[in-house]
Amino acid sequence: MIRFSLRIPAGLPERVTAQAAADQRSLNSEILHLLEVDLAAPGQTPDGPAAIRLSLPRYAGNRIPPWPEGRGILRESR
Repeated sequence: MIRFSLRIPAGLPERVTAQAAADQRSLNSEILHLLEVDLAAPGQTPDGPAAIRLSLPRYAGNRIPPWPEGRGILRESR
């Protein structure tokens, strides 16, 4: 990884920080995500490690739903 200095307009850091929190990412990860998505060829998504990083947030916030009452976890033997 390289360090990269960037000047951005006022107000943008707050927007990116809010989006990072909503996506459960660090600020750095959110900026990388936005760049990778925007720089992907039209109609394509990034591949390799970038694709893995892009898919993780979809699952990070998912929780296993509660098990319905009255249903056992194991099937009764027949």
